[in-house]
Parts: sequence; structure tokens; C-alpha cells
Amino acid sequence: MVKRLKTLKDKRGSLIVYEKNLFKIKRVFIITGKKNVIRGNHAHKDTIQLLVNINSKCKLSLTNKKSKNITFSKEGDYVICSKKTWLKIKFIKEGSIMVLCDKTYKKSDYINNIEDFKKLYPM
Repeated sequence: MVKRLKTLKDKRGSLIVYEKNLFKIKRVFIITGKKNVIRGNHAHKDTIQLLVNINSKCKLSLTNKKSKNITFSKEGDYVICSKKTWLKIKFIKEGSIMVLCDKTYKKSDYINNIEDFKKLYPM
């Protein structure tokens, strides 16, 4: 389910506020994508991610036991991507997404092949 962060707007622009304490943040990065580009396309064994739409329109496919397809269309839209979830992001228009993680980068945390993911975590 897509939720929206608090957005404060005035004539100068907007301020999107994150004030929740969902998990301790250990890593933050920004994904950019051009129109029709696929990003993500992997899963994490142990990392939980909070994805926040900055200025894109994209479709997110989250595959796990509760698979869902989500469209990010407004700034401040966000979704939690739990561990053991395959995430595929397709940018409908060029833009950026900010990702906040509960773990630091560890190569061994990534599953980069969908077939390996399905074997490890059957639906």
C-alpha cells in the first residue's frame, strides 16, 4: 500500500517530512531512472527498505507472499519493502526515488536472480 509523507507547500516549493521511527536508518541513497528504465530487480535477504518518491512516476512490483504492484505518482509517496521481497522498479517518466535502509551495504545480502529467489523463498 502506498502511503504519503507529510508535505508542506508554499509559494517557494515544498518540504516533505519523514518523522516516523520505523527502523534505525543505516544507509540512504537515491535511485534515478530515465523513462522505461528498469531498476532494482533484486531482493535482500536481511535488509528492510523505505522507498520515497521524490519526483518520478514509476511502477513498483514487490514479490513475496503478499505480492503487489504499486504506482508512485506523487512526491512523498512511500512504501516499505520488507526483507525477502523481490523489487522491480519501472520508471514511467524520468525521476528519482530515495531509499532508506536498516542495514549497511553487504554484497552477500543481495539475490540478483529471480529463479534463485523463488527457490529460497517459495510462494
